[in-house]
Amino acid sequence: GNVTIREANNIDVNRFLINNPTVGGSHSITTTNGSINLVASPTGFGSQIAAIIAPVTTLTFDANGASADIAIDNLIRSNVAGPVGTLNVILRADRHVTFGTTANVLTGGSATVIADDAAGNNGGAITMTGGSILNLSGVANLTADGNVALTVVQTIAANTITVTSTSGAITDNNGGSYNLRTDTGAIVLSAVTGINLDSMVLN
Repeated sequence: GNVTIREANNIDVNRFLINNPTVGGSHSITTTNGSINLVASPTGFGSQIAAIIAPVTTLTFDANGASADIAIDNLIRSNVAGPVGTLNVILRADRHVTFGTTANVLTGGSATVIADDAAGNNGGAITMTGGSILNLSGVANLTADGNVALTVVQTIAANTITVTSTSGAITDNNGGSYNLRTDTGAIVLSAVTGINLDSMVLN
């Protein structure tokens, strides 16, 4: 069945595993007034903070409240073997979404990242740092009211990458060879105060 976790205040998540190879579902962790921290697993519990081994599964992290952030500091993946299995990841915060240097979303599905999901323009930002990466087989949608700072977002086939800043800029935050990559899909960028990236790759 589906797993739903609701917390009134801040919550730390260091491991979340649904191990069912035949049945998908919809699973969520939600706060009503607090942040969600996807932290590195303690010794002995494995490296991934969220692993789904099941077909067509949605995993949602939803942080609500005026100071509610989502911070990702480890691995979210759809299968222990790599980006296979259709895990759709939704990260939604009323303020900021931050990917730490070890954050990695590795999935055969899509990823939706929303910063500043609250009413009004509150400057919520999406920040990817260091070696963090979104490595997908589906579409990628990143939306923030404030700035969007990118390391690497990549997908395959004809899937689209969409990045939107409704009040800020889209910027490079890795200094590497590229920020966005897709095979035959489109890359759609929209920002109010500017776009400054290393490069985009369409194979």
